[in-house]
Amino acid sequence: MPRFVAASGPSLYDAAFLGVARDGSHWVGVVRRAPPQSKMPLDIGFRLGTRNQLTGLWRDPEGGLWVAGDKGVRTNMDPWGPDADQWELRELDAPLTGITGVD
Repeated sequence: MPRFVAASGPSLYDAAFLGVARDGSHWVGVVRRAPPQSKMPLDIGFRLGTRNQLTGLWRDPEGGLWVAGDKGVRTNMDPWGPDADQWELRELDAPLTGITGVD
């Protein structure tokens, strides 16, 4: 069973979650309300999996994801688009212990 360490978004139906699996890997998932014709009430997507330590998560008001970790900051500006598993890494000289933002 994974351990959730962070969540960010305006509601449960439009949020991102950061988790740690038992094997120590880190991952990011996203949730949104499914379209009315869907049989499930929610769309749930797995967007990032890594062995690198992830320490913080922020979902910006436009829906982009920002994830802090031991390698720097990873960003994904469209986690539901065709390139949802493509992340940009902005490397830093020091690990981050969290991330936050404002409108």
